[in-house]
Amino acid sequence: MIPVLSASQMRAADEAAFLSVSQETLIQRAGTAVAFAARELMGGCYGRRVTVLAGSGNNGKDGRVAAAQLRRWGSVVTMLDLDHAPDHIEGVDLFIDAAFGTGLRSAFEAPTVAAGILVLAVDLPSGVDADTGAVLGRALPADLTVTFQALKAGLLQGQGAYLAGRVLVVDLGINLEMEFAEPISYVLEEADLDGIPERDSSDHKWSHAVGIVGGSPGMEGALALAVSAAMKAGATGVRAASIDSLPTTPPLAIEAVRCALSLSELNEGGGEQFKNCQSLVLGPGLGRSVAKTEAILQLLAATTKAIVLDADGLWGLTPARIHAAVSPSGAQVVLTPHDGEAAQLLGHDPGPNRRLAAEELAALSGCTVLLKGPSTVVASPEPLLEPTRFIVSGDERLATTGTGDVLAGVVGAFLAYGLSPVLAASLAAQVHGQALDLAPPSLVAGELPRAIAQMIDQFRQGSEDG
Repeated sequence: MIPVLSASQMRAADEAAFLSVSQETLIQRAGTAVAFAARELMGGCYGRRVTVLAGSGNNGKDGRVAAAQLRRWGSVVTMLDLDHAPDHIEGVDLFIDAAFGTGLRSAFEAPTVAAGILVLAVDLPSGVDADTGAVLGRALPADLTVTFQALKAGLLQGQGAYLAGRVLVVDLGINLEMEFAEPISYVLEEADLDGIPERDSSDHKWSHAVGIVGGSPGMEGALALAVSAAMKAGATGVRAASIDSLPTTPPLAIEAVRCALSLSELNEGGGEQFKNCQSLVLGPGLGRSVAKTEAILQLLAATTKAIVLDADGLWGLTPARIHAAVSPSGAQVVLTPHDGEAAQLLGHDPGPNRRLAAEELAALSGCTVLLKGPSTVVASPEPLLEPTRFIVSGDERLATTGTGDVLAGVVGAFLAYGLSPVLAASLAAQVHGQALDLAPPSLVAGELPRAIAQMIDQFRQGSEDG
């Protein structure tokens, strides 16, 4: 995992670093790294034309160091300060944006650049808020952002995620093993898939079994998708239930055991139907009613199983009611809202700072929260023990019907192996997004479970070969 710092944490780390490394040394390191990145981006330096927009703070100093190095390598460099910057840049090969970085305090109107000019941002595109990714004024999209020591949350969410282009994290030698006022967040990467659980030679069909409740009339497909995903993610068995009727069409995987479940049985955790399941997924195509909502709350208060509440399973709930239900039982619960469902739960839109929204819902509900979206965030009710994670492995192909049902099934499978809710949700979201590498451009949700299984197998094979 790669650390993600807020702007205040980055400033604190800088101040701590100055106790052992001079500010001048850090600026030299940062500026030199920018110069090397610029040279690679341009495919060389000699005769290349470069314009550097430098602010008055450390970001601008980094840009000036880079400019001096590029000149030594034969580039023709023009320096611009903020007071004399034109509205439009043309006639150069590369524009280096070193205006503000994390030091932004007010709106900034970045110049535009002519077509064909490469843009390199220092730390983050100027005009982008380092914490939220929101733009104050007008920011210039970068082809490459060179950021230092750790990712900034504003590069992972909001408009910053799109404006940053490719992001390169450069180590300046700052020790991040220090106390911050808030925990460090992390972003998952492919290597973290090593944490996905595997079956043991002694396993049997009930070792890591999942119970999934949903599939009301007209929404049977949601249940089928969750069932398929749980199986492809490694569940040793799946019991699929609909309220008061057997799941019918579209056909479920033939390996799944179908059953009808009454609301009274749901109140008690599924009764005999689910007694051997290690985790439960409630919601894919469940349908909405006050009676179902009350049954879910009673289940949360009574069960010791790990639970995923997804889609209709979240309807009608409030964080306070969820917290009151899970507190006595200590149930391990993962909530998987998209932004609209999160807004209903919180009573307000998640806003640009998705990390704070996920952490707020986790604290209020006492549950792990997997907030789905362009940048997915997983937050724990105990952030000091399990810090917040960002997952950025997906793309717009996940913005289609049924992909959330697939994700819920994968979370349920990983919970059935005994992973903590944060780890199960994080790994599920990572592999869910990364599986798109093996999926067709015109993806439909039904193709995801197979791609997820292939991604897991491919990663394991690569690890063994390595």
